[in-house]
Amino acid sequence: MLRNIISIEIGDVTWTAVPNPSRKGGISGAISALFTTHYTIHPEGKESDEPLASVSYYPVKDEILIQIGERHYRTVSNLFGPTRIAFENEEYMIHEKITGRFSVLKGNELIVEGRARFRSIQVDRYPEKLEPFVAYLSVGLLIRILFGELGV
Repeated sequence: MLRNIISIEIGDVTWTAVPNPSRKGGISGAISALFTTHYTIHPEGKESDEPLASVSYYPVKDEILIQIGERHYRTVSNLFGPTRIAFENEEYMIHEKITGRFSVLKGNELIVEGRARFRSIQVDRYPEKLEPFVAYLSVGLLIRILFGELGV
């Protein structure tokens, strides 16, 4: 049955994002999973393990919310500029292109490069110390892309 699972490839690791409603099971969970913007992140496809984080997208604010334990990180969208997010007292700017390619900069320094594909994102360049955060942010970016494709 269609479960609307997202996979993110960063280096040799695949992060799995599962829509929250799909955990209900049955046809109602499958239908809800098609339209949800709330996902939990699991290590390398181990859905039975406790999720590492949750990622949500709020289309009204065009905001991605990443929750890691008690910590929350929100993107701030700008109509005429890049989306911003603060993490570990550093501010990052997210630049996206219509082609599905995206980059994350800290000041003028390129930190992350990646590209969206069908239901997945591949990250080509990233600092190892930010790997989990880059995975969570990538899930949020893909949820936003998928939401836009639904035409909702």
